[in-house]
Amino acid sequence: MNSAALHQAIYTRLAGFTALTSKLSSLGVMSRVPQPDDAGDAADFPYVTFQVSGLNQWDTQTTDGITASLQVDVWSRSQSDLQFKAILDSVYDCLHRFDLVISGANTVNCLFESGGEFDDPDGVTVHGFATFGITFDGI
Repeated sequence: MNSAALHQAIYTRLAGFTALTSKLSSLGVMSRVPQPDDAGDAADFPYVTFQVSGLNQWDTQTTDGITASLQVDVWSRSQSDLQFKAILDSVYDCLHRFDLVISGANTVNCLFESGGEFDDPDGVTVHGFATFGITFDGI
């Protein structure tokens, strides 16, 4: 299992997809969000975070493989829902059916599974998410 290579492949794809990054603040794409100096400041928005939340065995008779659950989160403080919806659309375009380049493995598929949106408890931030299933083998 090469979870570091999977993480790197996801980051490389998201951070290198101009149709996505052109819509983001200077924070861009991250797996962990730094604590801002001023939690009320909207200057760092919008941005995208991602996390691989589960790895499961997906072996065949001839190769070892893994299925992974990926969640990509969009954080926005725009007064318009159109901003984060456009970003979620770009996340979908970036990852759905894309063959991730995972070092030491072969991507079988990367498929959109679900998505949604809700208001953050702070009453200002909108949080959207998209989940993907990634299957790879040859590890």
